Amino acid sequence: MPFIARKGNELQIKGIALFRGERYVGWITPKEAFLIKLMHGKFRIGSYDTSVPAHIFGEVTKNRGSKKDRVQLVFDTISSHSKIELTQVSPPIFDIHIRLNARILELTLPLKLENARLMKIMEHALEEELGKELQKVVHKLQDLNVDPAGFGIVYRSNRRGKANMTQAEWRKMFKDATFRFHVKSTIIRNGVMD
Repeated sequence: MPFIARKGNELQIKGIALFRGERYVGWITPKEAFLIKLMHGKFRIGSYDTSVPAHIFGEVTKNRGSKKDRVQLVFDTISSHSKIELTQVSPPIFDIHIRLNARILELTLPLKLENARLMKIMEHALEEELGKELQKVVHKLQDLNVDPAGFGIVYRSNRRGKANMTQAEWRKMFKDATFRFHVKSTIIRNGVMD
């Protein structure tokens, strides 16, 4: 459900509310909701913004290590596909393979994007950043003990005799589960540059 907050006399959708059964337990930002959707399956259209160190592009700035030393990137997801595999039963280990096709909408550093080497660097930076952010989201879900990405469904469908596993049994296992993300991105075309 939408998580709505009041700001003055206005109501704003701040994020997505999370429930354990019928009880509200917390909320996630739209960016985190995007990442959950990315884990969950095929996804079309959605934007994701991130920043990476300028030095990975061979750029040296005076403010190394500060926020000004980072390049802001905004990507538009053209399409994505994910596959969740249960690779170990107890404690559960999941390998999540995500394939993402995206285009750059904004970039705060003037780069020659026709340079294939720079595009590979950018794809690698996006993959690493998404991997880190996906791990953070999963840890948050484990802390809240909610599973909106459906890992419990994958677990039950891959284990004989576990179809009738209760939510309480799964929640106990979910807290101890390990998640390994394998992100592969392809930047297929460019959008509007900043």
